[in-house]
Amino acid sequence: MRTTTASATVQRLAAQGNLIGDSWRPSAADGVFLHRYAATGQVQAEVGLAGGADVDEAVNAARAAQPAWAALGAKIRSTLLSGLADLLDAHRDEASELAALDNGTPVSILRPGRYTAAWIRYYAELVPTVSDERLHVSRGTGYVRLVPYGVIGVVPPWNGSMMGMGQKCGPALAAGNTVVVKPPELAPFGMLRFGELALEAGIPPGVVNIVVGGAVAGAALAGHPGIDKVTFTGGAVTARAVMAAAAANLTPVALELGGKSPNIVCADADLDTAATVAALAGTALLSGQGCALPTRTYVHEDVYDDLVDRILATLATLPVGDPLDPGTFVGPVVTEAAMERILGVIDRATSDGATLLAGGQRLDGDLARGWFVAPTVLEAARIGSKALTWEYDR
Repeated sequence: MRTTTASATVQRLAAQGNLIGDSWRPSAADGVFLHRYAATGQVQAEVGLAGGADVDEAVNAARAAQPAWAALGAKIRSTLLSGLADLLDAHRDEASELAALDNGTPVSILRPGRYTAAWIRYYAELVPTVSDERLHVSRGTGYVRLVPYGVIGVVPPWNGSMMGMGQKCGPALAAGNTVVVKPPELAPFGMLRFGELALEAGIPPGVVNIVVGGAVAGAALAGHPGIDKVTFTGGAVTARAVMAAAAANLTPVALELGGKSPNIVCADADLDTAATVAALAGTALLSGQGCALPTRTYVHEDVYDDLVDRILATLATLPVGDPLDPGTFVGPVVTEAAMERILGVIDRATSDGATLLAGGQRLDGDLARGWFVAPTVLEAARIGSKALTWEYDR
Protein backbone atom coordinates (compact mmCIF):
# COMPACT_ATOMS: atom_id res chain seq x y z
CA MET A 1 0.00 0.00 0.00
CA ARG A 2 1.14 3.53 -0.75
CA THR A 3 2.08 6.16 1.81
CA THR A 4 1.33 9.86 1.58
CA THR A 5 2.17 13.12 3.29
CA ALA A 6 -1.50 13.30 4.28
CA SER A 7 -0.79 10.49 6.76
CA ALA A 8 1.15 12.97 8.88
CA THR A 9 -1.73 15.43 8.57
CA VAL A 10 -4.10 12.78 9.89
CA GLN A 11 -1.89 12.27 12.93
CA ARG A 12 -1.67 16.00 13.57
CA LEU A 13 -5.40 16.58 13.22
CA ALA A 14 -6.20 13.70 15.54
CA ALA A 15 -3.75 14.97 18.17
CA GLN A 16 -4.87 18.60 18.17
CA GLY A 17 -8.50 17.68 18.69
CA ASN A 18 -11.54 19.92 18.41
CA LEU A 19 -11.79 23.50 17.13
CA ILE A 20 -13.60 25.60 19.73
CA GLY A 21 -13.45 29.34 19.29
CA ASP A 22 -9.85 30.30 18.62
CA SER A 23 -8.16 27.16 19.93
CA TRP A 24 -7.73 23.47 19.28
CA ARG A 25 -8.60 21.33 22.29
CA PRO A 26 -8.14 17.58 22.50
CA SER A 27 -10.82 15.68 24.39
CA ALA A 28 -11.62 12.04 24.99
CA ALA A 29 -14.60 12.68 27.25
CA ASP A 30 -16.53 9.93 25.45
CA GLY A 31 -13.53 7.68 24.91
CA VAL A 32 -11.12 7.11 22.02
CA PHE A 33 -11.92 5.74 18.58
CA LEU A 34 -9.20 3.78 16.80
CA HIS A 35 -9.43 5.03 13.24
CA ARG A 36 -8.32 2.38 10.77
CA TYR A 37 -7.30 2.73 7.14
CA ALA A 38 -9.98 0.88 5.19
CA ALA A 39 -7.49 -0.51 2.67
CA THR A 40 -5.39 -2.31 5.28
CA GLY A 41 -7.38 -2.41 8.51
CA GLN A 42 -4.41 -0.86 10.31
CA VAL A 43 -4.88 1.81 12.98
CA GLN A 44 -3.70 5.17 11.65
CA ALA A 45 -4.85 7.51 14.44
CA GLU A 46 -6.47 7.62 17.85
CA VAL A 47 -9.44 9.97 17.63
CA GLY A 48 -10.72 11.47 20.88
CA LEU A 49 -14.51 11.64 21.13
CA ALA A 50 -16.03 14.83 22.50
CA GLY A 51 -18.59 14.84 25.28
CA GLY A 52 -21.43 17.09 26.29
CA ALA A 53 -19.18 19.67 27.97
CA ASP A 54 -17.13 20.05 24.79
CA VAL A 55 -20.28 20.62 22.76
CA ASP A 56 -21.47 23.18 25.28
CA GLU A 57 -18.21 25.13 24.97
CA ALA A 58 -18.42 25.04 21.20
CA VAL A 59 -22.01 26.30 21.20
CA ASN A 60 -21.07 29.11 23.59
CA ALA A 61 -18.19 30.11 21.30
CA ALA A 62 -20.50 30.09 18.29
CA ARG A 63 -23.14 32.20 20.06
CA ALA A 64 -20.53 34.73 21.13
CA ALA A 65 -19.19 35.07 17.58
CA GLN A 66 -22.48 35.12 15.69
CA PRO A 67 -23.63 38.77 16.15
CA ALA A 68 -20.35 40.19 14.88
CA TRP A 69 -20.24 37.73 11.98
CA ALA A 70 -23.75 38.71 10.90
CA ALA A 71 -22.94 42.41 11.34
CA LEU A 72 -20.06 42.19 8.87
CA GLY A 73 -22.63 42.25 6.09
CA ALA A 74 -23.08 40.14 3.01
CA LYS A 75 -20.25 41.64 0.96
CA ILE A 76 -17.56 41.10 3.59
CA ARG A 77 -18.77 37.59 4.37
CA SER A 78 -18.76 36.91 0.64
CA THR A 79 -15.15 38.05 0.35
CA LEU A 80 -14.01 35.91 3.27
CA LEU A 81 -15.82 32.84 2.02
CA SER A 82 -14.42 33.35 -1.48
CA GLY A 83 -10.97 33.34 0.09
CA LEU A 84 -11.80 30.06 1.81
CA ALA A 85 -12.93 28.64 -1.54
CA ASP A 86 -9.60 29.64 -3.06
CA LEU A 87 -7.72 27.84 -0.27
CA LEU A 88 -9.85 24.74 -0.72
CA ASP A 89 -9.06 24.78 -4.43
CA ALA A 90 -5.36 25.13 -3.70
CA HIS A 91 -5.46 22.12 -1.34
CA ARG A 92 -7.66 19.87 -3.47
CA ASP A 93 -5.02 17.15 -3.88
CA GLU A 94 -4.49 17.03 -0.14
CA ALA A 95 -8.26 16.82 0.34
CA SER A 96 -8.39 13.80 -1.97
CA GLU A 97 -5.73 12.01 0.04
CA LEU A 98 -7.50 12.84 3.29
CA ALA A 99 -10.72 11.38 1.87
CA ALA A 100 -8.88 8.18 1.00
CA LEU A 101 -7.56 7.95 4.55
CA ASP A 102 -10.88 9.05 6.05
CA ASN A 103 -13.19 6.52 4.41
CA GLY A 104 -11.46 4.76 1.51
CA THR A 105 -12.58 7.03 -1.34
CA PRO A 106 -10.13 6.59 -4.26
CA VAL A 107 -8.18 9.73 -5.14
CA SER A 108 -8.90 9.10 -8.82
CA ILE A 109 -12.66 9.59 -8.71
CA LEU A 110 -13.50 12.38 -6.28
CA ARG A 111 -11.87 15.74 -5.62
CA PRO A 112 -13.55 16.80 -2.37
CA GLY A 113 -11.49 19.99 -2.19
CA ARG A 114 -12.77 21.07 -5.58
CA TYR A 115 -16.38 20.20 -4.80
CA THR A 116 -16.19 21.80 -1.36
CA ALA A 117 -14.77 24.95 -2.90
CA ALA A 118 -17.58 24.99 -5.47
CA TRP A 119 -20.25 24.86 -2.76
CA ILE A 120 -18.59 27.60 -0.71
CA ARG A 121 -18.04 29.82 -3.75
CA TYR A 122 -21.63 29.37 -4.92
CA TYR A 123 -23.07 30.69 -1.67
CA ALA A 124 -20.39 33.36 -1.35
CA GLU A 125 -21.47 34.74 -4.71
CA LEU A 126 -25.18 34.29 -4.03
CA VAL A 127 -25.53 36.05 -0.70
CA PRO A 128 -24.78 39.63 -1.90
CA THR A 129 -27.57 39.29 -4.46
CA VAL A 130 -30.24 38.49 -1.85
CA SER A 131 -31.92 41.30 0.10
CA ASP A 132 -35.03 42.24 2.06
CA GLU A 133 -38.18 42.75 0.01
CA ARG A 134 -41.11 45.13 0.14
CA LEU A 135 -44.27 43.46 -1.11
CA HIS A 136 -47.45 45.13 -2.28
CA VAL A 137 -50.42 43.07 -1.18
CA SER A 138 -54.16 43.56 -1.53
CA ARG A 139 -54.63 45.22 1.86
CA GLY A 140 -51.45 47.13 2.43
CA THR A 141 -47.71 46.54 2.27
CA GLY A 142 -45.82 43.48 3.40
CA TYR A 143 -42.15 43.08 4.12
CA VAL A 144 -39.77 40.14 3.94
CA ARG A 145 -36.76 40.64 6.18
CA LEU A 146 -33.88 38.17 5.94
CA VAL A 147 -32.18 37.39 9.25
CA PRO A 148 -29.85 34.53 10.27
CA TYR A 149 -31.11 31.72 12.45
CA GLY A 150 -28.13 32.15 14.76
CA VAL A 151 -26.12 28.99 15.51
CA ILE A 152 -26.52 25.96 13.26
CA GLY A 153 -25.72 22.44 14.46
CA VAL A 154 -24.17 20.58 11.53
CA VAL A 155 -23.91 16.79 11.32
CA PRO A 156 -22.35 15.77 7.96
CA PRO A 157 -22.14 12.17 6.73
CA TRP A 158 -18.98 10.11 6.82
CA ASN A 159 -19.17 9.46 3.08
CA GLY A 160 -19.12 13.20 2.35
CA SER A 161 -15.77 13.81 4.02
CA MET A 162 -14.80 17.45 3.45
CA MET A 163 -17.48 17.95 0.78
CA GLY A 164 -20.26 17.75 3.36
CA MET A 165 -18.79 20.83 5.01
CA GLY A 166 -19.27 22.85 1.84
CA GLN A 167 -22.83 21.67 1.36
CA LYS A 168 -23.92 22.41 4.92
CA CYS A 169 -21.64 25.18 6.17
CA GLY A 170 -21.62 27.16 2.92
CA PRO A 171 -25.22 28.42 3.04
CA ALA A 172 -25.22 28.75 6.84
CA LEU A 173 -22.09 30.90 6.95
CA ALA A 174 -23.00 33.02 3.95
CA ALA A 175 -26.33 33.91 5.58
CA GLY A 176 -24.63 35.14 8.74
CA ASN A 177 -24.95 32.08 10.96
CA THR A 178 -22.17 30.45 12.90
CA VAL A 179 -21.80 26.68 13.01
CA VAL A 180 -20.96 23.87 15.39
CA VAL A 181 -20.02 20.82 13.34
CA LYS A 182 -19.94 17.26 14.64
CA PRO A 183 -17.88 15.15 12.24
CA PRO A 184 -18.39 11.40 12.52
CA GLU A 185 -15.53 9.53 14.12
CA LEU A 186 -15.42 7.34 10.99
CA ALA A 187 -14.22 10.23 8.80
CA PRO A 188 -13.20 13.35 10.74
CA PHE A 189 -10.01 14.45 9.04
CA GLY A 190 -11.24 16.31 5.96
CA MET A 191 -13.74 18.19 8.11
CA LEU A 192 -11.09 19.19 10.65
CA ARG A 193 -8.84 20.38 7.82
CA PHE A 194 -11.75 22.53 6.58
CA GLY A 195 -11.70 24.22 10.00
CA GLU A 196 -7.99 24.97 9.71
CA LEU A 197 -8.43 26.48 6.27
CA ALA A 198 -11.38 28.58 7.47
CA LEU A 199 -9.17 30.21 10.10
CA GLU A 200 -6.37 30.65 7.55
CA ALA A 201 -8.84 32.39 5.23
CA GLY A 202 -9.54 34.99 7.92
CA ILE A 203 -12.94 33.76 9.05
CA PRO A 204 -13.17 34.96 12.67
CA PRO A 205 -12.67 32.47 15.50
CA GLY A 206 -15.90 31.03 16.80
CA VAL A 207 -17.66 31.22 13.45
CA VAL A 208 -16.66 27.64 12.63
CA ASN A 209 -16.43 25.21 15.55
CA ILE A 210 -15.78 21.49 15.15
CA VAL A 211 -16.21 18.77 17.77
CA VAL A 212 -15.56 15.16 16.75
CA GLY A 213 -17.77 12.61 18.40
CA GLY A 214 -20.24 9.81 18.31
CA ALA A 215 -23.76 9.44 19.66
CA VAL A 216 -23.05 11.30 22.90
CA ALA A 217 -21.81 14.43 21.14
CA GLY A 218 -24.56 14.17 18.53
CA ALA A 219 -27.29 14.03 21.17
CA ALA A 220 -25.74 16.92 23.07
CA LEU A 221 -25.63 19.03 19.90
CA ALA A 222 -29.15 18.24 18.69
CA GLY A 223 -30.63 18.81 22.13
CA HIS A 224 -28.67 21.94 23.05
CA PRO A 225 -30.86 24.97 23.81
CA GLY A 226 -28.25 27.24 22.19
CA ILE A 227 -28.68 25.61 18.78
CA ASP A 228 -31.16 27.39 16.53
CA LYS A 229 -31.35 24.80 13.75
CA VAL A 230 -29.92 21.35 13.05
CA THR A 231 -28.93 19.97 9.68
CA PHE A 232 -28.27 16.22 9.55
CA THR A 233 -27.34 13.81 6.78
CA GLY A 234 -27.38 10.11 7.54
CA GLY A 235 -29.68 7.20 8.19
CA ALA A 236 -33.28 7.07 9.31
CA VAL A 237 -32.56 5.46 12.69
CA THR A 238 -30.19 8.23 13.77
CA ALA A 239 -32.49 10.86 12.26
CA ARG A 240 -35.26 9.82 14.63
CA ALA A 241 -32.91 10.29 17.58
CA VAL A 242 -31.85 13.72 16.27
CA MET A 243 -35.47 14.79 15.89
CA ALA A 244 -36.35 13.57 19.38
CA ALA A 245 -33.45 15.46 20.94
CA ALA A 246 -34.23 18.64 18.99
CA ALA A 247 -37.94 18.46 19.86
CA ALA A 248 -37.26 19.32 23.50
CA ASN A 249 -36.37 22.87 22.41
CA LEU A 250 -38.59 22.97 19.30
CA THR A 251 -35.39 23.29 17.27
CA PRO A 252 -36.01 23.12 13.50
CA VAL A 253 -34.35 20.15 11.82
CA ALA A 254 -33.37 19.62 8.17
CA LEU A 255 -32.80 15.99 7.20
CA GLU A 256 -31.21 14.35 4.16
CA LEU A 257 -31.50 10.60 4.60
CA GLY A 258 -30.23 7.49 2.91
CA GLY A 259 -31.87 5.52 0.15
CA LYS A 260 -31.28 3.78 -3.11
CA SER A 261 -32.08 5.41 -6.44
CA PRO A 262 -33.02 3.56 -9.65
CA ASN A 263 -31.99 3.90 -13.26
CA ILE A 264 -34.85 3.23 -15.69
CA VAL A 265 -33.66 2.05 -19.08
CA CYS A 266 -36.19 2.15 -21.91
CA ALA A 267 -35.99 0.17 -25.12
CA ASP A 268 -34.70 3.16 -27.11
CA ALA A 269 -32.01 4.18 -24.59
CA ASP A 270 -28.35 4.74 -25.40
CA LEU A 271 -27.14 1.44 -23.97
CA ASP A 272 -23.48 2.42 -23.79
CA THR A 273 -24.35 5.41 -21.62
CA ALA A 274 -26.82 3.41 -19.54
CA ALA A 275 -24.28 0.65 -18.92
CA THR A 276 -21.57 3.13 -17.99
CA VAL A 277 -23.80 4.93 -15.51
CA ALA A 278 -25.06 1.68 -13.99
CA ALA A 279 -21.58 0.21 -13.64
CA LEU A 280 -19.62 3.26 -12.57
CA ALA A 281 -22.13 5.33 -10.59
CA GLY A 282 -24.38 2.50 -9.50
CA THR A 283 -21.85 -0.13 -8.51
CA ALA A 284 -18.31 1.19 -8.28
CA LEU A 285 -18.47 4.88 -7.26
CA LEU A 286 -17.77 5.15 -3.52
CA SER A 287 -18.22 1.36 -3.54
CA GLY A 288 -21.97 1.97 -3.63
CA GLN A 289 -21.92 3.96 -0.38
CA GLY A 290 -23.97 6.96 -1.41
CA CYS A 291 -27.62 7.92 -1.01
CA ALA A 292 -27.89 9.43 -4.50
CA LEU A 293 -26.14 6.63 -6.40
CA PRO A 294 -28.29 4.67 -8.87
CA THR A 295 -27.66 1.24 -7.39
CA ARG A 296 -30.77 -0.30 -8.95
CA THR A 297 -31.57 -0.55 -12.64
CA TYR A 298 -34.95 -1.34 -14.19
CA VAL A 299 -34.54 -2.44 -17.81
CA HIS A 300 -37.01 -2.94 -20.66
CA GLU A 301 -37.09 -6.61 -21.59
CA ASP A 302 -36.19 -5.91 -25.22
CA VAL A 303 -32.72 -4.63 -24.26
CA TYR A 304 -32.23 -6.44 -20.97
CA ASP A 305 -29.68 -9.06 -22.01
CA ASP A 306 -27.66 -6.57 -24.05
CA LEU A 307 -27.49 -4.07 -21.22
CA VAL A 308 -26.51 -6.67 -18.62
CA ASP A 309 -23.67 -7.86 -20.84
CA ARG A 310 -22.42 -4.28 -21.21
CA ILE A 311 -22.60 -3.61 -17.47
CA LEU A 312 -20.65 -6.76 -16.65
CA ALA A 313 -18.05 -5.96 -19.32
CA THR A 314 -17.58 -2.46 -17.94
CA LEU A 315 -17.21 -3.66 -14.36
CA ALA A 316 -14.57 -6.16 -15.40
CA THR A 317 -12.32 -3.30 -16.57
CA LEU A 318 -12.42 -1.30 -13.30
CA PRO A 319 -9.26 -1.52 -11.16
CA VAL A 320 -9.89 -2.39 -7.50
CA GLY A 321 -7.24 -1.53 -4.94
CA ASP A 322 -5.57 0.98 -2.66
CA PRO A 323 -7.54 4.25 -2.76
CA LEU A 324 -4.29 6.24 -2.63
CA ASP A 325 -3.22 4.68 -5.96
CA PRO A 326 -4.25 7.02 -8.82
CA GLY A 327 -4.97 3.94 -10.93
CA THR A 328 -7.64 2.63 -8.55
CA PHE A 329 -11.31 3.17 -9.35
CA VAL A 330 -12.97 0.92 -6.76
CA GLY A 331 -11.78 1.18 -3.18
CA PRO A 332 -12.76 -0.55 0.06
CA VAL A 333 -15.90 0.07 2.08
CA VAL A 334 -15.57 2.21 5.16
CA THR A 335 -15.34 -0.32 8.01
CA GLU A 336 -15.16 -4.02 8.64
CA ALA A 337 -18.71 -3.86 10.05
CA ALA A 338 -19.90 -2.23 6.81
CA MET A 339 -18.25 -4.96 4.80
CA GLU A 340 -19.92 -7.69 6.85
CA ARG A 341 -23.28 -5.95 6.57
CA ILE A 342 -22.98 -5.66 2.77
CA LEU A 343 -21.96 -9.31 2.41
CA GLY A 344 -24.95 -10.18 4.58
CA VAL A 345 -27.25 -8.19 2.30
CA ILE A 346 -25.89 -10.07 -0.72
CA ASP A 347 -26.52 -13.40 1.01
CA ARG A 348 -30.08 -12.36 1.90
CA ALA A 349 -30.71 -11.19 -1.67
CA THR A 350 -29.65 -14.53 -3.14
CA SER A 351 -31.75 -16.34 -0.54
CA ASP A 352 -34.67 -14.18 -1.65
CA GLY A 353 -34.28 -15.44 -5.20
CA ALA A 354 -31.75 -13.05 -6.75
CA THR A 355 -29.07 -14.41 -9.07
CA LEU A 356 -25.49 -13.35 -8.51
CA LEU A 357 -24.04 -12.25 -11.86
CA ALA A 358 -20.74 -10.77 -10.63
CA GLY A 359 -18.82 -10.27 -7.42
CA GLY A 360 -20.54 -10.98 -4.14
CA GLN A 361 -17.45 -11.87 -2.11
CA ARG A 362 -14.72 -10.30 -0.04
CA LEU A 363 -11.54 -9.87 -2.05
CA ASP A 364 -8.45 -11.76 -0.99
CA GLY A 365 -4.83 -11.84 -2.09
CA ASP A 366 -3.09 -8.48 -1.78
CA LEU A 367 -6.37 -6.90 -0.64
CA ALA A 368 -7.22 -9.44 2.05
CA ARG A 369 -6.31 -7.15 4.97
CA GLY A 370 -8.64 -4.40 3.82
CA TRP A 371 -12.42 -4.20 3.62
CA PHE A 372 -12.86 -4.85 -0.08
CA VAL A 373 -16.05 -6.24 -1.57
CA ALA A 374 -15.88 -7.23 -5.23
CA PRO A 375 -18.08 -5.07 -7.50
CA THR A 376 -21.34 -6.94 -7.40
CA VAL A 377 -24.31 -7.33 -9.74
CA LEU A 378 -27.50 -9.06 -8.65
CA GLU A 379 -30.34 -10.03 -10.96
CA ALA A 380 -33.58 -9.85 -9.01
CA ALA A 381 -36.05 -12.64 -9.50
CA ARG A 382 -39.15 -10.46 -9.40
CA ILE A 383 -40.41 -6.93 -8.96
CA GLY A 384 -40.80 -6.25 -5.26
CA SER A 385 -37.86 -8.43 -4.30
CA LYS A 386 -36.02 -7.36 -1.16
CA ALA A 387 -32.91 -7.29 -3.33
CA LEU A 388 -34.43 -4.34 -5.17
CA THR A 389 -35.69 -2.39 -2.19
CA TRP A 390 -32.88 -2.62 0.35
CA GLU A 391 -31.99 0.80 1.72
CA TYR A 392 -28.49 1.68 2.82
CA ASP A 393 -28.54 3.33 6.25
CA ARG A 394 -25.50 5.56 6.57
